[in-house]
Amino acid sequence: IRSFQGGWWQLEPVAGEVHRFKKRFHYTGQQNNLGQIYTVRNAFFEPAENPQFDWIGDVMQRAEIAFRWKKPLIISSHRVNYIGFIDPSNRERNLLLFKKLISTLLKKFPDIEFMSSDRLSALMHHKS
Repeated sequence: IRSFQGGWWQLEPVAGEVHRFKKRFHYTGQQNNLGQIYTVRNAFFEPAENPQFDWIGDVMQRAEIAFRWKKPLIISSHRVNYIGFIDPSNRERNLLLFKKLISTLLKKFPDIEFMSSDRLSALMHHKS
C-alpha cells in the first residue's frame, strides 16, 4: 500500500479506553513513517444526497482554492449518484449534472488534467 485516500481527519482509538477516539488530521501529500502518502478529498459531488444544493458551484469554489495553492482537486462522489435502479430520473439528472461539472471545470481551467487515484498516487510518489 503506497497511499491512502480519505477525508481531512480520521478517528483513531485511544489505547486502553473503550469508545474513546482522537481525531488525527491529514493533508494531501502528507507521508507517514512508512513513506505512504495521504490524499485528501477536498471537493464533494453528491447530488443524490441533496438535489437542491449547488454542487457545481461548490466544486468550482473548492477547485479555485485547491489550484491557487497548487494542490490537486480530489472529488468525492459515490455511485448512488449515477444509478437508476429505484429511480431512473436520479441517474439521468445526475449524469447531466456531472457532464455540466466537467465542462464547467474545462472552461474555467482549460489545462486541467483528470486522473485516477492510483495515477495521482504514483505521480506524488515519483515527485517525493
